[in-house]
Amino acid sequence: MKNIHHQLRDRLRAGVTHFALSAPIAAIAGLLVFGLWYPYPYREISGGRELFVILMVVDLTIGPLVTVLIFNRAKPRRELVIDITIVALLQFAALSYGLWSVFVARPVHLVFEYSRFSVVHAVDIERAVLAVAPPTLRQTTSDRTHAHRATAL
Repeated sequence: MKNIHHQLRDRLRAGVTHFALSAPIAAIAGLLVFGLWYPYPYREISGGRELFVILMVVDLTIGPLVTVLIFNRAKPRRELVIDITIVALLQFAALSYGLWSVFVARPVHLVFEYSRFSVVHAVDIERAVLAVAPPTLRQTTSDRTHAHRATAL
């Protein structure tokens, strides 16, 4: 009974440590999302906050939970390091995909159509339509980012 208690305590400690390492990364992601892609008031009117909350709940729950499930001090250290590394890489991949989804859904323009204002999201802009736009509006944020990266290389 005492051995099971120690195993459970070790697993929970590993899960809490995993969570503690994941939380600052989630906070940085939040700064990126709400500082650049969904500034106020777009986070409310475009659904950015809800999308980000779903992403963070999944990311901050699944990684530490899987760590609790696979952690075992009886495993050789090398095997344990490989297991935790795989969990961290999968968690990072899920976070990256989620952030990409949030990025694609970000608002890029506020336009007046007919009798109301509408938010245009990046995913709504077709490249063919973008080609006939005024020169100052031809690039979306992602185009400018790619152009900046290309010149930096």
